[in-house]
Amino acid sequence: MSYMVANEQKKFSHPLLRETSILALCRYMCTSSVVCDQLLPLLFTVLERESAVTVRTSVMIALGDLAFRFPNSIEPWTPRMYARLRDESVVVRYNTLMVITHLVLNDMIKVKGQVSHVAYSINDP
Repeated sequence: MSYMVANEQKKFSHPLLRETSILALCRYMCTSSVVCDQLLPLLFTVLERESAVTVRTSVMIALGDLAFRFPNSIEPWTPRMYARLRDESVVVRYNTLMVITHLVLNDMIKVKGQVSHVAYSINDP
């Protein structure tokens, strides 16, 4: 059910329904690396295409949790995490910066060419 809600934004458009079902999906992803690997493309699609700021913020925070649980699964997706530092919402940018900072300080992800995204965020109003 959570997969259907996450996958069909037009059919299930209520932000609270989408947020709770996507968070349930993220919790389910924490149970197994196989499940996590299968559902990461959907989760990043939601992160990039979702119109509700609360959903994008919740997904970013959940990705931080998934990165601690399955760092090898999340590592190929880190450029797309850094891309959220240029989100149109200040709230999403702030939470993305906090998640990335936390992951870098705990050596869960390495900073490579994405330093410019972080530097760009420092000048954010």
